[in-house]
This record gives sequence, C-alpha cells and structure tokens, in this order.
Amino acid sequence: MFTWLRCTHQPSPWIGDWGNFLFTPVVGDAVRDPVHFWQPRSAVLKPYLFDAVIAPYNIRMELTPTDHAAFFRVTFPASADYGAKRVCFSDLQWDNNGESLQGGGYSFDAHTNNVHSERFVVSAFSFRVRAESPDAAQVERVQDMMCFKFRREATVVTVRIGTSLISAHQAELNLQREIPKDKSFDTILAESKDVWHQMMSRVNVLDAGEVGDMAEKHLTIFYTGLYRALTFPRRLDEIDAQGNVVHYSPYDPHGGVHPGYLVTDNGFWDTFRTVYPLLSLAYPDHLGPIIQGWLNAFKEGGWLPSWASPGYRNCMVGTFADVVVADALVKNVPGFDRRMAIQALIRDAFEGAPRYGGVGKEGLNEYINLGYLPTENGGEVVSRTLDYGFADYSTAVAIQHVLDMDRSANTHEFRGEYEDWSGKAQQLMERALRAVERSYDAGMGLMVPKDRHGRRSGRFSPVEWGNGFTEGNSWHHSFPAYAVSCSLEEGLGQCDGNSNRRGLASLHGGSAALLHKLEEMLKIPSNFQVGSYGQEIHEMTEMRAFAMGQYGHNNQPVHHILYLFNLVGDIAATQEHVREVLDRGYGVDFYAGDEDNGEMGSWYVLSALGMFVVTPGSDKYVVGSPLFRHVRIARRSSHGLFNLFALTNARLDPAIAASTKTSSSTDEWLDIIALGNDHRVRTSQRIRWNQDTVVMDRSNSATYQQGVVLHDAQLQSHGLLQFFMTDTVDTTNEPKAVAEATLLHSLPTETIESMHSQRYLTDVVAASASASVKKGAGGSTSEGNAAAAAAAGAHAVHNHHGTSNQELIKRLRAAEIYEKEQEALAHSSWSLVSPIVQIYMLMFVACLLACIASEILRTLLKQDRLVIDCIKDPVGASQRIPQLFRNVNWRPKHINHTV
Repeated sequence: MFTWLRCTHQPSPWIGDWGNFLFTPVVGDAVRDPVHFWQPRSAVLKPYLFDAVIAPYNIRMELTPTDHAAFFRVTFPASADYGAKRVCFSDLQWDNNGESLQGGGYSFDAHTNNVHSERFVVSAFSFRVRAESPDAAQVERVQDMMCFKFRREATVVTVRIGTSLISAHQAELNLQREIPKDKSFDTILAESKDVWHQMMSRVNVLDAGEVGDMAEKHLTIFYTGLYRALTFPRRLDEIDAQGNVVHYSPYDPHGGVHPGYLVTDNGFWDTFRTVYPLLSLAYPDHLGPIIQGWLNAFKEGGWLPSWASPGYRNCMVGTFADVVVADALVKNVPGFDRRMAIQALIRDAFEGAPRYGGVGKEGLNEYINLGYLPTENGGEVVSRTLDYGFADYSTAVAIQHVLDMDRSANTHEFRGEYEDWSGKAQQLMERALRAVERSYDAGMGLMVPKDRHGRRSGRFSPVEWGNGFTEGNSWHHSFPAYAVSCSLEEGLGQCDGNSNRRGLASLHGGSAALLHKLEEMLKIPSNFQVGSYGQEIHEMTEMRAFAMGQYGHNNQPVHHILYLFNLVGDIAATQEHVREVLDRGYGVDFYAGDEDNGEMGSWYVLSALGMFVVTPGSDKYVVGSPLFRHVRIARRSSHGLFNLFALTNARLDPAIAASTKTSSSTDEWLDIIALGNDHRVRTSQRIRWNQDTVVMDRSNSATYQQGVVLHDAQLQSHGLLQFFMTDTVDTTNEPKAVAEATLLHSLPTETIESMHSQRYLTDVVAASASASVKKGAGGSTSEGNAAAAAAAGAHAVHNHHGTSNQELIKRLRAAEIYEKEQEALAHSSWSLVSPIVQIYMLMFVACLLACIASEILRTLLKQDRLVIDCIKDPVGASQRIPQLFRNVNWRPKHINHTV
C-alpha cells in the first residue's frame, strides 16, 4: 500500500523526523489519506532517482533531487474518464493560497515547524517550501491540503519543489538556481546522476575478482555502504543572493542567519568510528567544510554537539564530536579553522556540562577527581568513563600534533599557547590512561562498574547488559582502542611521558595475555542477561544470532576489536575474522544490525579496502585483508590526488618495470597491490611497503609479532603497498612481482585505466614478441605492420615519460588490434577448407566416436562387435551408426525408442 511521498530529514528511526512534509499524485477525489498500491521491488531506487508506478490508475512517479530542491514528474493515465488529476501537498502551513506564474502555471509557499519535542531548537525555527508547476490549470485548497489541479486530458506534468531554512525568498532562490525553468527533468536527472557518479567513483572497484555471484554480491554491498556513508551528516548551508555561503542556525538560542557552513543529523557515538575515518581517507576536501560546520555549531551554541538533529539533542553517552575534530587535525584535513578547533576541544575537556544536558561531559569533576565515574552516578558509568578517556586521548594527540606542526613549520601561529596547551595535553593523556586503569578488574580481566571506593558489585556478570554499560555488556566495552594504541603503537611514548608503557596490554600482563582474552571473547557462548534493560532488546537478539561468541557486530562498540588482533601480533587472526564478518554480517538486503548514519556501511567499505582506523584521533591505519583485486581511490585535497590501487596478477616484463624506477610521477600515487587475491584467500604471507621495506613477514617473527600499521603521513605522500596473499602467490618470484608493481606505480591514471579495461597488462608485451617472431619467419605484410604497431605499443610502455598519454593509448590500442587480427586469422583458417573436406572431417569424427561407444557397449552388454570402417567408407559408416543402437538389447524396451 502506498499513500504519500515524504520529504524527510530523519537521521534514525530512534531519533524521529523534523521539517517533514508529504506530497503525492491523486486521480479522482482529493482525500486526506489516498489509497494506492505498488511493488517496491519493481521500483527504481537510486541516490539520484525515485521511479515507481502505482495502482489502480497506473500513475508513474519520478523524482530527482538537488541540494535544496527536487524535480517531480508524474505521468497520469491518458484517459479523462477517471476524474480530476492532482498533485497534493500536506503537513504544511500555507503562506498563501497560490499564485499564478508568469508564462503559465501556479505556485504556492508554505512552511513547517515539525520538530520532535525532545530537541533543543529555537522557537523561530521553520522549514520553508516553495512549489511550482507550469502545467497546473489551477491551485486549490482541499481540506488541509494544497493541490495543483491539471486538465483532465493532461498526461505528463511536472512540479518543482524548493526548500530553505532561511526564508521563503531563499527557498525560491534555491529553486531557481538549482532547477531553473529552462532545464528539463531529464537534464536535472543527468546532473544529479553525475554528482553521485563523481562521488561514488572516487572509490572505484575496477576488478572485483572472479566474475560471478560472489563478486556481484560484494559490489552491491560495497557501493550500498559507500552511498550510506555519504548520506550523513546533512549540510544546512545555502547560497544567498550575493553568492555567500550562509545558514540558519538551530544551535544559536536566538536563531538567525550566520555566515559559513553548518551541518546536522549525526550521532557521533556511532559515526566517529568509521564514517569520518572513511571521509578523511577518500573525501578530505568534503570533510573540511563538514568539520567547519561542526565548529560553527560550537561558535553559535557554545558547545560541540554529541547528537545533532537539527540542533542539540540529548542522546547517547560520550562527546565524540571532539574525537572527530581531533582526527581531522591529526590527519591535516584542509578547510577548517584550527584555532577554533582546539578551543572547542579544550572546552569539552575542561568545562563541566550545563544542567540542561545534550552537550559536554556529564559528571566531569568526579571523573577528574576519581579517574572514573562511580556507580553512585547512575547507569552506563563504565561506558561513559571510557568514552571520556577516548576523547581525552584524541584531544591530547591532536593538541600535541598541532603544536609540533607549528614548530616544525616555524610559523609560530600558536606560540602564545605552547606552554598552556602542552600542559593540557599531558593532563588529558594521564586522564585517558587512568580511566582504563581504574575501570579494569584484574580478577575478571574486564572493565567493571565500581563504587566510589573502587569496589565492584559481587553480583557482577560479564554477560549482563546495561548497568554500567551502554547497549552492551562488559565484553563489548573492555577493549578501548586508544588503550591498546598506547600499549603498542610506535611513536606513542607520550601516553605516559616516560619509558614505562601503560595501557591495556600491560594491565593484562602482556600482549600474549591480551591476545588470549580477545580469543576468549570469540569462543564463549553468545548468551546474555537482560540486566538493567529489563527485557530483551533487539541488540541482544542480533548479537546471539550472529553466533560469534560475545562479539556483536550488530552494534558499534565492538567494531574495532577484530583489528586489535593485528595490534597484539596476530594479523592473520584479524584477516580471518574480518573476512568472516564481511561474509556473514552483510548481504544485499540486510546488515547484521542498525545502520546508524552510515556507520555499518562504512565499516564494510574500509574493511573491504584492507585499511581500518582502529583509533580515530591517531594517524594510524591498521592493515587488514583487501576484499577486491583492484580498487582505486581518488583523493582530492591539498595533498593532490590520492589513489588506493589494488590489483592482482599483473604480468609485465620486469625489465620494463626496472626502467621506470626514476619516474617523477610516483609522488602522485599510493598503490596497494594484492597479489593472488580472491574471495577464498583471506590472509597474507608478506606485506611490503615501497619496494624495499618488509612491513610484515609470516616467516620472520621479528616483523610478524608487531602490529601492522601505516601512518597517514605515508598515505599523503607517495608509496607502494603490496600484499602477497597466502597459498596463491609464488613468493620465490617476489622480485619480479615487485618490479611489475613498480611499473604500475609509475603509470598515470588514464594509462592504467586504458590498459586495465582493455586487458593490456597481460598481453601487450607478449603480442610484441610474438609479432616479431612471425615477421622474421616470413609473415605477411599486414602481419609485419601489426608487429610494428605492437612493438610500438610495448615501446610506449617502456618509454612513456616522453610520450603524451593520448599517443601512448593509441599505440597500445594498435597492439590490441594486432592481437585481434591474429585471433581472426586463426579463426578464418577453418573457413579456408572446402565444404566437402569439412563434411568428410566431421563424419570421420562422428564415426570415431561411434566406434568408441560400440566397444564400450559391447563390453558392458556382451554384444558382438560392430565394425565401422570410418577411414575407408565414412559415408556408409555414418549410415550404419543407428544400427549400433538397434542391435543393443536394451531393457526396459521403452529406452530403445528413446534412443
């Protein structure tokens, strides 16, 4: 059943909607709740297009969006016998009763104040709507609806819808700018599709592996996840009549229009883990304005939000917006005010939360004094403690990074804050480590809730949900990523300011003991106790159904844990377990749990790429297991173009590869090459960085027992990362593979795309050599020309630096033409044989097969031998073939007739 289309801003079903309204086509009487019917699986549902047909009147609806507007096209039945034809709007307050448009048609203006009651918004908040239809014969009020009414003989009609948070005039301006009257629906659709294509193709899977259902499944899930990752947060800024970026602020208690970017609709408790790390990796140029949008919320409302929709929202624990901002600082994301960022982080870290909630750290003073939040402070105290510790760690690293960058660049932008900020960073790092140490229970080997005297309850159960934990139990919250980073990752000596490492590994008695505890989490039963929740909630049900011990991929707190195996020295376990989750936790029509603003999809995308950010707020990427053979990420930022390039089984001449080592283009690319990769291969034998440095080698405990990580600074410069996948790659031929990868690393993008799409990588050199041999053996003139072209193609690969890309591609295509000519020549050889000879040959083969069958049947059924002379008399022998089967005494008899 289908009633209305809904313009929604709902970031989550648990959060509710705001600024929403309804519209739909109607045939016959205009009623408040029209009844239509449709089949969702037959509809086209794309980021840039909604296209569906609804019954009973077979009305086709098409809608394509822009940033602040939408184009709606309706195809009504041609017959005028069904009654009036309308497009009606509802759940709005009308600013006028409709106006005629110059040149024909009608428009109306409206607004809505629909905002969920739990949100903190100013009273003047309003979402403005402007609708126009050049095809409308009139506009009318029907009950509480406003309808465009069309002529009865009308078939295809259009409605243009513009919106704004600023004013009715701005809504009209947005509409005219984004969907001008002289552009058709198809033109806007093409533009919208192109915008999404540009965004999605920045993470371009060029080779998903073996063609088949598995590759199709992986691609569908991958790009669905990427689309979801790009859906939130929502941009609220608009372009005014003077071309300035402005916004209406729901964070400002007084409202009003402010300059610059603004964003909303985000739950940081979820998204800080994977969405923002993915944006920093692949879309840093888009992330910069988003970070500035959150900083403008701080500027206008006094705080970074913990949940935003559309203004401050009191939901979930922790203050992970500070982790998001810190992560952008550490990764040098361009496009936002760094000083304002540090100011926002410091306020969140050192000022107590206001009484109205929704911002700041609740119970901050007690957290500072005790090092943790005691059970006397209420529920979720362990989760809140560790979340505060995470924010403290990330803020400390970010402050120190900004100061170090300022000193090394000799800009002295923050010279006046050196001493103060350095002192604050040291305090925050100490607070972060105390949060882990004070929450840990050595007897349980887990984090537990404690009272003010440091005592845990005697009734504590590790599988009991709630009480001290948010949406989980002790297993889910006992392995905070930042504490493992402090224990193990190189270059984090500032965790405690001296040579004695602190963190989770030391609490467990070493890396081996921590590894054992992680393994235990995956092996114990998936049982649970409802605890303070009082009833079984869907997160409990989903965790048990996932059947991976206490690891519940259905919810966010555990999403980093499988990568901790890598950090404590077992990368193979990380690779195996991550691949298992990719296989079992995601499908083309399901996820293991709630999506939550793109977080679940982002986890899949990052894990499929083989690079995961375990600790947002640090500059480390933990290595996993690439799912695809060939992926390319185009990363546009102040660092230039960034490419993640995963490719399998490249087979080029090493001599050619060796000649490109001095290529000046290597500073433009980051290549990841996964040799021997397919969906059955999960672990890597060796990982090599920049040709010479072995990052990990399973045969060498010195490298295998360390966490395998890459630094963001490496990814922003040039480099080559190679995976040698277990059991499928001949590592004795590793020098050749390294040389081949070096060649690929040196080639410009358009050349590699052309070579890859037309299968040049494997065959162009072989074609050149083959052509030269044939020419030397007396090949035809056309063969000689083709050989020269093929040789020129191979030569172009060898000396591509002095050749334009267009010329190089032309020569490579000439090589491909030669290969196709050879295939055609081989195929045409059969056509040169006379038809009589062809028939004779076919009959001979048929007779030969019949003789073989005769011998088999005689042996099995004790029949006399039937001799068919296929050589002397092929025609007669062919005529006698049926006798072979008639002479066989088949039982039962009906088989004889079948034969």
